[in-house]
Amino acid sequence: GEGGTVDVAQLLKKQAAGPQLTFARLVADPTGARTIDDVNALGAKWASLLRSGGMSEKVYGIDENTVLMSLTDGAIIDEVREFLWLQDEVDEFEWNQQVWRRGSDQPQPPKPKAAPPVSAEKVPKKKRGKRIKGKKSRRPKEVTKDAEL
Repeated sequence: GEGGTVDVAQLLKKQAAGPQLTFARLVADPTGARTIDDVNALGAKWASLLRSGGMSEKVYGIDENTVLMSLTDGAIIDEVREFLWLQDEVDEFEWNQQVWRRGSDQPQPPKPKAAPPVSAEKVPKKKRGKRIKGKKSRRPKEVTKDAEL
């Protein structure tokens, strides 16, 4: 539109043309007993329900908390999101690096990925200077006793 305003819905619709991948994050299983087989069974149930509504989307279990949906046409992304909100198991919907949380019709910024634990090997050595890729160190190879490190 005019005046620098951006219609986010229109922008997202344009990006949705053609095949799309989307993820459903499941509500955490309080028992911790959910398996990938359970998630695949849930995905098969959803695929069947979607087919009965005229959509032939492919649904895959990724892990114990995530379902991947392969949409043949992203133009139905809103309908798929609405379908997922009808499923009690769904906590979040992710598409195009945007995350919708249950009860919200606006995307949230994605949660930062948890940093992997730092192992002893990956702790930076304090005495090394920063190196720039492709540049040789200016430090001379021979170090005399009175040179500072």
